Amino acid sequence: MNSFDTNKKFLNRYKPFLRQLKRLEERLYQLDDRIESTHSARITGMPGGGIPRGLNDELVQREELESRINKLLVESKPIKTEILDTLDHLENPNQANVLELFFINDMDLYSISTSLDYSLRQANRLYKEGVLNVIPMS
Repeated sequence: MNSFDTNKKFLNRYKPFLRQLKRLEERLYQLDDRIESTHSARITGMPGGGIPRGLNDELVQREELESRINKLLVESKPIKTEILDTLDHLENPNQANVLELFFINDMDLYSISTSLDYSLRQANRLYKEGVLNVIPMS
């Protein structure tokens, strides 16, 4: 494996966590919408006039999702910090910007070029040079 592939593998370690976090946060958002749209129970003075059973299940699911999200955040924080520390040691800040957006924010090179006002070719060049210049801390 050459240095480009080795460095890229080092930088790519955070992406699976980020994608899982996005997926779980989307599920949490959808669950919150369902919880908010649940009409409150009508107080009738009759037994069973409290919270509908379905809401309890959704609240348990919400708690489980939050727990999974927090666990992933704790697991991914050292990896993200290590990658950011490595990028902070690059001599070229433009390369660091492109690599951070690509590997930490999970943006594609076209979106990066648009947001940083670079040509796609320039963003691609900064990406390739940056990956080659990375010196993994571990």
